[in-house]
Amino acid sequence: VKILVDEGTADADVERATRMIASAGPTIPAFLQPVVDPAGRVMIGAERLTDLYRLAWRSLSAVRVLPQTHKVLGLR
Repeated sequence: VKILVDEGTADADVERATRMIASAGPTIPAFLQPVVDPAGRVMIGAERLTDLYRLAWRSLSAVRVLPQTHKVLGLR
């Protein structure tokens, strides 16, 4: 399950999303995906992303961080 995140993502939103995923199965992989703007800038800092990652781990055992690869490759 992909969860897009940026600096404005609330802890409660990540907690709610991961609890919903965990209710279906705590081993279902969740991917935190930092939002990238049209200029290619990542819209979340490393510290904030780490905080959200730790929140997700409270409910799930398979959490990953994955960039928006299509934007890096210049695809729409």
